[in-house]
Amino acid sequence: MTEGFEQWLKVLGYASSTVKSLPRQAREYLKWLAEKEGENLGAINQESAAAFMTYFANRANRRRDGGISISHINKQASTINLLSKYLYKTGRSSSIIELPQIKSKQRIERTILSEQEIKSLYRASDLSPIGMRDRVMLGLYYGCGLRKREGLEARTSDVLFERELLHVRAPKNGHERQVPIPPKVLADLEQYIYSARPLLLGNEPSEHLLISSRGHAISGAAIVMSLQRLTKKAGLKKKISLHGLRHSIATHLLNAGMDLEQISLFLGHRNLDSTQIYTRIIYEKGKSNKGVL
Repeated sequence: MTEGFEQWLKVLGYASSTVKSLPRQAREYLKWLAEKEGENLGAINQESAAAFMTYFANRANRRRDGGISISHINKQASTINLLSKYLYKTGRSSSIIELPQIKSKQRIERTILSEQEIKSLYRASDLSPIGMRDRVMLGLYYGCGLRKREGLEARTSDVLFERELLHVRAPKNGHERQVPIPPKVLADLEQYIYSARPLLLGNEPSEHLLISSRGHAISGAAIVMSLQRLTKKAGLKKKISLHGLRHSIATHLLNAGMDLEQISLFLGHRNLDSTQIYTRIIYEKGKSNKGVL
């Protein structure tokens, strides 16, 4: 498909650099989509494109530390719009995707969930193996305050049941740490590891804690989709990210009276400057939310 897209761009007279770069960017969306829908052209639509952009805007930068720049997010959105136009013009799609651009001065707000909203996410998970995994996902990112990559890299051996601690092996700043596991999260972990996880594992065993429905370590795209599915099932209208769960627990802990330095250690921040933001968030919201775990 990308070969035809590239030829179409050439015919339209796009610059040679654009002809090379746009199909390459389109491949990430198509690969992400194939993991969920397979080779289904009908899945290339406004809904899937918007879901991908949520994932893309929140994933780590693969070339340097930090996140994706606004200009790169806008370029990816433009690429998908143009790809859908190519498919429409060549009769392979019945609609054109129109993803909006983010203005350079537009601030992307952190979504902080309330106690009741966190509870609703938990209620949205069921007792199936996938549902139990989703509860553990919530426990890692909200209860333990992990970053996205830290949760994806977690192993079963990192859960120290006797000490009620989680060993965090893939921190952003290179400093490993151990975080306390709340009792409810510990119970969910025990049920998942010993009852649900073995049912999810495929023929080849994996040490990773979070396992996909296909029986291997879950991907970043799949875990984002799982959270989006829970959000929809819970009836929440907010745009919730994995990092939003981390922001929520930090805010709730500060509201509950935990010392800022303790929260900084819990989150794995190298200095207090990164943690200070939560004091401003609480001030702006003007209300108190306590953690639920």
